Amino acid sequence: SSLAMPPIAHRHQTPEAQPPTNALHTDSPRGIHARLMTLAKGWGSRGSGLGLADCVTADDSASGQGALPSYAGEVRYEFLPPSSSRSLTVLLSTNDITSTAIPTDHQQEKRRKMTAYSITGGPASRPSKSTSNLFFQALQQIGGRSQITTERLFTLLVHIRLAASFHSQQTRVAAVERRLHALLAALYAHQSHDVLVGYFYAQQELCGELADLIRPTVSSSAVSSSCTSLSRRKRGVRG
Repeated sequence: SSLAMPPIAHRHQTPEAQPPTNALHTDSPRGIHARLMTLAKGWGSRGSGLGLADCVTADDSASGQGALPSYAGEVRYEFLPPSSSRSLTVLLSTNDITSTAIPTDHQQEKRRKMTAYSITGGPASRPSKSTSNLFFQALQQIGGRSQITTERLFTLLVHIRLAASFHSQQTRVAAVERRLHALLAALYAHQSHDVLVGYFYAQQELCGELADLIRPTVSSSAVSSSCTSLSRRKRGVRG
């Protein structure tokens, strides 16, 4: 319930006759925490070439975006419909997710200024379709909204949003930020210690990936220059 309430400062500055209510109030704490853990999932692990640092530092070139595993930018979501024993699968390929419209010169120049790298051809230079567009495309694949439960619907939406955000550096960075926010909220609010332990146990490389994100980058040339300066100072002291 603490996640559903406005901040204390807001409640002091803007008193309300009745407590605010939203979807978080109508859902159980268990359901809210489960959704946080769903939002805390990523594309893959460092061992599969999808470490957090790799995903946020790879640019949109063939040697950047092109070197990342392409399956992370696709949706394959299998589930059981209500009152059915036969599973359904949502399949959205890279071509399904990315728009066929090529950005104009003005759009490319704007993105180049924002991201400070050159944009080359390929799927990464095509913007992804909107989440809502892909969401309704997925519902059409499975035969409509009635084929999937509300909880599965939320998970499908998260899968779609994550895959759609994989196709440019700017959207990958935003997706990683959302994941970390969800994980931080879960660490503060989740009522089950075992669930959190299981999350990190299932992703044993995650702590190392988090360290990679905050570790300062030191180039080999800088290290060489520092060693040379230190050597000169040592010789000066001896002399």
